[in-house]
Amino acid sequence: RFRVFSPPPGRGPENTAQWPRDVKVLREYWAEDAKWDPQSVVVLLANPRFQGRGRTSSNPISFSVASKLTERLQYRIASDTFTKIGNKFGDSGYVAAVGEDGAIVAAALNAIACLRKGVCMQPLPEAEAEALAMGGQMPSLTPDEASALSRARAKK
Repeated sequence: RFRVFSPPPGRGPENTAQWPRDVKVLREYWAEDAKWDPQSVVVLLANPRFQGRGRTSSNPISFSVASKLTERLQYRIASDTFTKIGNKFGDSGYVAAVGEDGAIVAAALNAIACLRKGVCMQPLPEAEAEALAMGGQMPSLTPDEASALSRARAKK
C-alpha cells in the first residue's frame, strides 16, 4: 500500500501539540480499509512548505516506510532510497521549477515505481518511473491532480 498525506498548513509535524493526535486519527481512518496492512505501507508526507509567519520548511517531502516492509525489501531497495527520492524531488530548485504539487507527484511516482520494480538503490529517471508507476496508462485523476501533473511535465 502507498498513501499520500498532506496535512493542512499548521497541522503537520511542526505542530507538536496536535500532530500525534492527528496521526492516530489518520491511522484509525486508514485501518477501516479492509486492504490496509500497517506492516506493508509507505506513506509520503507532503507537508506544505509555507507554515505561517513567513517560515518555510526545507523539504516538503518525506516518507515513512513500515519496518516489516523495509525488512522484506532488504538488499533489493536500499534503506535510504526513499530519503534520496524525497531529497531529489523536495529540493528547493526542483520545487521552484515544477511547484510543490508537481514535486509531490514526481516523488510519489518514483517511489511507486521503485516498489513495482522491486530493485532500487537510487531514484529512477523520471520517464522510467512514470512508465513503471502508471503501468503504461494514465491513472484516474481529479481535475486538480491532472493540472498539477501537466504543469510538472510542461516545466521539465
